[in-house]
Amino acid sequence: MEPDRTTEARLLDVQAELQALEPTTEDEASWEAREFFCQELAPANYLLTYTLHQGHRVTRRATLWRRVSERWQVVYHQGTPVAGANIGGA
Repeated sequence: MEPDRTTEARLLDVQAELQALEPTTEDEASWEAREFFCQELAPANYLLTYTLHQGHRVTRRATLWRRVSERWQVVYHQGTPVAGANIGGA
């Protein structure tokens, strides 16, 4: 049985998204992304949501991905601070 190329492509794209979250500075090394959820909204359109912990700051992130001409494109991204989640902040 041949592997499902669509599922394989989705996994590779999620891996690319996770790699984009890899730290580029020492400060970012303490960042932690949790609670990932990916939902198909329509054919070739997916919503990826997750929570990003950046030291004392916590945000909910949402990214809309669209498959266009065999490539994935981000068509929308938003980060919303979580009220009351600034642990130890001023």
